[in-house]
Amino acid sequence: MRTPLIIFACALLLGAVLFASPARGVASDTLIRIRGDYNYPPYDFLDNGVPSGFSVDIVRAVARTMNLNIRIDLGPWTEVRTQLEQGEVHALTGMYYSPEREKLVDYCTPHIIANHALFVRKGSPITSLGDLTGKKVVVQQGDIMHDYARLNLPDVNIVTVTSQNEALDTLASGECDAALLGSLQALYLIHSRKLDGLEAVGPPLEPRRYGVVVRKGDEALRAAFNEGLKVIKESGEYEKIHDKWFGVYERESIRRSIMLYVLYAGIPILLLLCGFLLWTWSLRRAVQQKTADLCQSRERFKTLVESSPLGMALVARDGTVLLVNTEFTHMLGYTLEDVPNIYVWWERTHPDPDYRKRVRAQWDEALRRGGNAIAPTSAVREAEVTCKNGEVRSIEFRVKPIGNEVLAILTDITERKRTEELLVQSEKMLSVGGLAAGMAHEINNPLGGILQGAQNISRRFYDDIAANHKAAEEAGCSLESVQAYMRLRRIDRMLEGIRECGQRAADIVSNMLNFSRKSENLHSPRSVQDMAERAIALAQADYNLNTRYDFRNIEILREYAPDLPKVECSEMEIVQVFFNLIRNAAQAMARREPFTGQVEKGRITIRLRKQGGLLLASIIDNGPGMDEETRRRVFEPFFTTKPPGEGTGLGLSVCYLIVHSNHRGDITVESAPGKGAAFHVRLPLSQKG
Repeated sequence: MRTPLIIFACALLLGAVLFASPARGVASDTLIRIRGDYNYPPYDFLDNGVPSGFSVDIVRAVARTMNLNIRIDLGPWTEVRTQLEQGEVHALTGMYYSPEREKLVDYCTPHIIANHALFVRKGSPITSLGDLTGKKVVVQQGDIMHDYARLNLPDVNIVTVTSQNEALDTLASGECDAALLGSLQALYLIHSRKLDGLEAVGPPLEPRRYGVVVRKGDEALRAAFNEGLKVIKESGEYEKIHDKWFGVYERESIRRSIMLYVLYAGIPILLLLCGFLLWTWSLRRAVQQKTADLCQSRERFKTLVESSPLGMALVARDGTVLLVNTEFTHMLGYTLEDVPNIYVWWERTHPDPDYRKRVRAQWDEALRRGGNAIAPTSAVREAEVTCKNGEVRSIEFRVKPIGNEVLAILTDITERKRTEELLVQSEKMLSVGGLAAGMAHEINNPLGGILQGAQNISRRFYDDIAANHKAAEEAGCSLESVQAYMRLRRIDRMLEGIRECGQRAADIVSNMLNFSRKSENLHSPRSVQDMAERAIALAQADYNLNTRYDFRNIEILREYAPDLPKVECSEMEIVQVFFNLIRNAAQAMARREPFTGQVEKGRITIRLRKQGGLLLASIIDNGPGMDEETRRRVFEPFFTTKPPGEGTGLGLSVCYLIVHSNHRGDITVESAPGKGAAFHVRLPLSQKG
């Protein structure tokens, strides 16, 4: 029992403890997910949706000390325990020790030794565990007492509930005869809920170690928690947290000691000491309440900011960034330690003085409207922001004044703007496709006349019919003389050339019409050889007077495996993929620098073979190849290495979309500078299953 002198000294030291320096801030980029029981007061529970309790405060204190980036999330005990045992979360705020549990998780140094007890209704004949035979005993499911009852009480009827609160309600209602619960939790709940009809009987049940647990094998996190717990115990912070939650019982013991001293020391000393203790206690309670309210508000604000899917930054009037959330770091790459001053940021990344002035005016306007109160969110603004890695992203932001500071709420709209540009480009491509189809129809008419005329001319000269002989005789010569003249002047070859060119033009028009038709995404078995040949024919007809390559000078090697199965696909889309890859290879070879000595002839190899349940199509060229950065980004929309006006950066991204999204396949690229490029397209033989 403590003496009054010791009590007085402790009271004087309390003020120094209350005004100790604040803990260090979290500095780790790795998010550690920690879970606990949402209804296990005073250790873990939800206070208006916010995690609270003795164990929660201990974990937060350790995290601040060790600069750990944590997120605490409470839920049903059986759920959180299962998640830890399966490695889905990093740690639990607390768990009682048992040899069986130690096989599934790793225990940190225990921070409290707790007893469990047998609770009954007042007046019950049950006074010990030996009286429980044949009785109904309620326990919390998955709790240490649940394990204890199953192993040590085979002759009782175990009833499980989801929480300690529910166990007390079940006992108080008379549905069960007794309850096995944690002594401190049950007393805390009985006191706070005024369940005066319940009491603990018999001796305490097996004192148990209680502390933080981590998933099996995570020695680094376990060591961090052990070290942090040691630090907060040495600093006195652990004692403050313990007193916050359990001090009411200790103070009752102190008051009993004081009463005994009064009997020996006299009424005057008792009154003086009681008055001093009352003043100290009320001051301490007031400071604790203010501190708790401040910490709770701060924790709620941090929880709200951290859980937001939007990037957030708290900025001072001078542009200094005071707080950033995880999404801000993910979006722009900056952490609180390296994010620059907002105004210096604009100065450094935006050389346009008018732009900098406009953005600065938006911040000043938000502060001016806010004053010392929270103002409504201002209008949405857009800005081009340079990230930490130098990438420029489109950011949509709102500014919300909070006192003398500004909360900036950021949304990354880069992909949305690219999508909008892609839609515009798609509309343009649809228009071009429609124009090409219309032109093809218009070309068909004169082309048909040319082919028909060439055919009729050939029939007039070479068919052995009476009308041809008669006309030749009327002209004063024989038909054979006319045919000889045609051969000598090679007019017959000219006519044959007209027919061949006309037929080739007709084939080109036919391919253009088929290619421009809108795909209906109807998958049916198709010959991959035929689709490859159609793509080659389209590529051979693709020319432009401004390009520096002639497809006729490129060697096409066909390596088709025999007996290839048909592929269930959308024919138009796969032809488009092959066409884009072949044309891309031809254009790449046109841009290559000449090799020393003789320039190697351009060559494209098209290789088709079966690979398990897939059809592997490889388009390989001997062009200039790509560096690693280009190879990594080659399928990104709008990414192109071609000069402005020669490419949109959509061809390969369209191929990726068709293969991945529309056909559940895969497309990859192998390339190195000077080594050419090889695109590999893998298509399932069937789209079913």
